[in-house]
Amino acid sequence: MPVMLYAQIIIAKRSSTQELTYFVPERIIPYIKVGSLVSVPVRNKILSGVVTAFKKNVPAQIKSKLKAIEKIDKEKVISSLTIKLFEQLSKKYQCSLAQVAHMALKGDVYGENISGEQFEQIFIQGPLEFRLQKYQEILKNLNSGLVLFATHEIAEHFKKLIRNKNITVGTIGESFKPLQSSAVIIVDQSGSYNERRPYISSLQIALMRAELEKRRIYIGESILSVNFIAKLSVTKGKILSNIQESDYLVVDNQRHSQINESIIEILKSSKENNHKVLVIAPSESFGGAIYCLNCKKLQHCQKCKRPLGAVNDGVAICGYCSHQTTLIQCMYCKNTKLIELGFNTKLAQSQIKKLLGPNKFTFVTEAIFSSVIPKSDVVVLLGFDRYLTSSKYNQTMRLFGYLVELQAISPKIIIQTKLPDHPYWGNVSALKLKNIFKNELLARRRYKLPPYGGYFELIGLGKVEKEAEQIIKIAEDFGCSVSSPKKLKGSKTVLEIFHSNPIDFDKFLKNISPAWQIKF
Repeated sequence: MPVMLYAQIIIAKRSSTQELTYFVPERIIPYIKVGSLVSVPVRNKILSGVVTAFKKNVPAQIKSKLKAIEKIDKEKVISSLTIKLFEQLSKKYQCSLAQVAHMALKGDVYGENISGEQFEQIFIQGPLEFRLQKYQEILKNLNSGLVLFATHEIAEHFKKLIRNKNITVGTIGESFKPLQSSAVIIVDQSGSYNERRPYISSLQIALMRAELEKRRIYIGESILSVNFIAKLSVTKGKILSNIQESDYLVVDNQRHSQINESIIEILKSSKENNHKVLVIAPSESFGGAIYCLNCKKLQHCQKCKRPLGAVNDGVAICGYCSHQTTLIQCMYCKNTKLIELGFNTKLAQSQIKKLLGPNKFTFVTEAIFSSVIPKSDVVVLLGFDRYLTSSKYNQTMRLFGYLVELQAISPKIIIQTKLPDHPYWGNVSALKLKNIFKNELLARRRYKLPPYGGYFELIGLGKVEKEAEQIIKIAEDFGCSVSSPKKLKGSKTVLEIFHSNPIDFDKFLKNISPAWQIKF
């Protein structure tokens, strides 16, 4: 009696991936296995697919409709270890195996993937120049390794530094590259996120992969996130650190001018001395927070305690929880001297251009921190108070990471602020780095933010406004707090969800439409 065998096959198209069932002909059975590359009929075409599982029985009503596998490529096979990684990612991120495979199949995923000996995490903290030097030392005598960067620009820069064909260097597309047993994985700046579903970062893939395959993983950051620091005692990870010192000058600019007079004088002096000047400002002009000139305090939402933004007709609407607060006078000292902290990027650039001329300075936005920053004699930061008044919980640490990067490229860093008395800038001026961590951890503990609470996002596609309202109610029933829906490009809607107690995600997501996908 002939053996009846059926295969689950992932078929990758240009814009999507499907998981379909096919009949396995007897002539192919001796050669086929999980991970095999096969050719199968899809409508009137023959497409390539990857075998993910086998079964001996299928429902009777579909058995006669199943098509047979046309042929098998005996040379191209995805390792069973890699298929297992697909399955783990699919389970954790509540997406189909086909969606994970669609992301993986864009890169080099075929070949034997040999596990290592022991899972270990090592953290590298410091400016990009220091991290790249450490990566070169780590990879020097290895014949296999994987290095993942957040941007193609830095990846290409690093390829020129190592010139080793045995080391795979890239971004998220190379996350599934098969490795030898001696290989290590390096992820810099948390890597990059997949632009489509599932919303997984290269760091999340690499961490799961390193643990599954028993590899050493190096995680490089300008400054380690508080999440990692809080977990160090549990994971027993090691830190290689190099935080350098620079000359910081914090300049008070509480007036309504875009650029302080003292900074203008410094820029003029730099022009006379032919110094290279790098001016960094926010990519967009903003009105960031409401500040009392009398008691020098920010005004906070009465419900979620986050900084309030603009006031219209005496009412401030929280950008995080949408709670409305009547704000005619300071909620602390009752004084009416309230100002909106903001910055006009285009106006500031125009003013500096008039002062120095177009070829005497470089004016960039924070996007420069995703590239290799050129050396400069003087760096000027304008409008970065927005990172201290943002409703996003991780912005203060992101700002500190920027400062660490700048320490390596310039001996003098000038920071213009409308919040000169803010403890953050005081610690920066005094180089009291531990105080910044300490204050950040205290604030997170108080508001039950990560690592003392959980955080994830739900991203919906299309017209999901009514569903968003339902999800907010469901999340609140699970004891979560949820931000107001935020619209992004590409018809995406984002809900930020915080929870102080563990959540049963399987139970939670059963109530959520497939139009929504989770992002950690």
